[in-house]
Amino acid sequence: MNLEADGKFDDAIRMYEALTKADETDTLSRKRLIAILKTQKKYRDAIEELTDYLKTFQNDQEAWLELVELYCHELDYNKASFCMEEALIHHPHNHLYHQRYAEIRYALGGFENIDTARTHFAKAVQLCRWNTDALYGMCICASHLAISQKATAQKRRDNQRYGEWASNQLIEKHSDKLGAEGRSKVKNISLLLEQLQV
Repeated sequence: MNLEADGKFDDAIRMYEALTKADETDTLSRKRLIAILKTQKKYRDAIEELTDYLKTFQNDQEAWLELVELYCHELDYNKASFCMEEALIHHPHNHLYHQRYAEIRYALGGFENIDTARTHFAKAVQLCRWNTDALYGMCICASHLAISQKATAQKRRDNQRYGEWASNQLIEKHSDKLGAEGRSKVKNISLLLEQLQV
């Protein structure tokens, strides 16, 4: 790490590569090599090294999450989605993992992906009732699905209810933290939401 601190990245890379050749189970050297590649903005090389690392250490959930971020940086949301699914397998009760997976699926777009995103935003809310980002995500996905031509009439009605429920949760959450003036503004927003035709 002294070489890295001095900015001698090429020397550090050679040293870490030699250490990993001597011991393929040396996770620290492999992770430091990936960190250097990220520092140098060589994201494709970092992805290649990290996928090679995960062939040996499939249970390293932090590595899966790091690969999610690298794929998102490269706008490869399909692969990021797969990696996030692997992280969810390790921790199915982590609301932030469900939220992140939902965000990636929403970014992919399309009816099925947005439906899956809404489901995982809902799971995140179920696991942590006051996850504000997941509530907003639920509102966005539900409102999109409520007007989608691909949805059945029942699915549109269901999503309209989901969106209303999530928006009511957000209103309740924010009105608790506001004074009298803030509550009156929330009441006005509530009236506007009721008048909104989805």
